[in-house]
Amino acid sequence: MRQFYDLEQEKESILWANVGREHKFDFWHEDIYNLPLEYPHVFKMIHGEFQDYTGTDSYPIFSTKLRDIFNEFIPKERIEWIHLTVENKDGSLHDAYMPRFIPMPHMIEVLNEKLSVFTEHGQIMVPRLSTEKTKDIHFIRLVENSLINYVSVDLKKAMQKAKVTGVKFKKVKMYP
Repeated sequence: MRQFYDLEQEKESILWANVGREHKFDFWHEDIYNLPLEYPHVFKMIHGEFQDYTGTDSYPIFSTKLRDIFNEFIPKERIEWIHLTVENKDGSLHDAYMPRFIPMPHMIEVLNEKLSVFTEHGQIMVPRLSTEKTKDIHFIRLVENSLINYVSVDLKKAMQKAKVTGVKFKKVKMYP
């Protein structure tokens, strides 16, 4: 049976990056599709140091190492990466990336529609991943009202083998 894991930040209350209020920060929903592939503003670490998987105030960002692992599992015509710069408190700069799917994914493509719970406006309240609809997928980002990331068991194993920092995995119940 197909298995996915919710990809979560390991130390949620400690690691956190922010671009700052003085800059426009449109990473929510469809706005991410209007951003250039070279994001012009620097993310500054608020708590902790930049990890391979680091949270921001909307999307998690990935290190070059983590981006390269994901590229092994996702066809290049299905994803592009927005390049970011992250500054640690000591002033050191790191390349970071935010994934953007091509084309923008529709949640119905991966969810069991009958068992998932939606608001009256069609936003996802309780997602239920379909084993059938996810059979050829390794990374899922729910874009609607919740920014949830899922990885396949194969991608999880590759991340663990590479000793990716800043991430923990939570097994997700799958549905037909």
